[in-house]
Parts: sequence; C-alpha cells; structure tokens
Amino acid sequence: MTMLLRRAVPAKVAGDLAVRAVRTKKRKVESVELASGKVRCDWPGVDNELYARYHDEEWGVAVHDDHKLFEMLTLEGAQAGLSWFTVLKKRDNYRQAFSQFDPSVVATFSDSKIDELMQNEGLIRHRGKLQSTVTNAKGVLAVQKEFGSFDKYLWGFAPKHR
Repeated sequence: MTMLLRRAVPAKVAGDLAVRAVRTKKRKVESVELASGKVRCDWPGVDNELYARYHDEEWGVAVHDDHKLFEMLTLEGAQAGLSWFTVLKKRDNYRQAFSQFDPSVVATFSDSKIDELMQNEGLIRHRGKLQSTVTNAKGVLAVQKEFGSFDKYLWGFAPKHR
C-alpha cells in the first residue's frame, strides 16, 4: 500500500495570489493550491504569469495541429541547454520569424535567410538550432506526404486508449 504524505505549508501572498503549497512524497510531486482552489504544479511559481499560463493552458494538453506540433518540435530544439522559460519568452519572436510555423514556408528558407535570422535578437542565435528548424520543416513535409499529417505520424506512437 502506497501512502500519500501531504504537508501543508502556511499560506503566503504573492502578488494577488494567496497560495498554500502541498508537498506530496508519492512520486515527489509538489503542487500549489491557489486561493481559487485550482491546483498547479509548483514549477511555474506563483509570480510568473507567462510560465503559469503555459502550465495551465498548454502543458500536458494533447496537440493535434501540424503547425503547433512543428512549433513544439522547433521550440524544444531551441531549448537544448537552456531553460524552457527562456524559450517561452522568445516564442512570439519565433512565430514571426518562422512564418507561424508553416513548414511549407520554412522549408524554403535559404542560407541567407538563416544569416538574417542570426541577427534577430528575439531568437536564440545558434546557427545549428536555426538550421535544424529548416531541416525539420522539410522532414515534416515528407512525413505529411507519406502519412497524411504530422499529427497522424506522431500520435501513431502513442498507446491506444481503451
């Protein structure tokens, strides 16, 4: 029998959020209960609106849109060696620079376009990471051609729900 050990931490106020942390020893998960009663993992913190919004609206949510999946592939690659928060702060710049993550457009980017992107302070200016986005766009197009969609291909690896 697994016991769930919880320890309530006294309420504290961060901005206009009153929170009570609940530490859970089962699976080493820690969460924060907001004054509204909503429970959130503690990693976004309580005073970081961008990170909290990502957690509440996107993290752990199944995605089936090819452009969004290509976006996530690109951003995960850009994140290598950096914090996810660093990438989230630059996400709007990435959307603009990479044509809203339309793989058919990004696949046409030339070396001179990569040189241009290297000057964009709103991006993580690592040539390999930027070039990999173009290479991955070509890969997404090939997958779409063979499997009908990038979504169908990726979700083909997920376990089937019973």
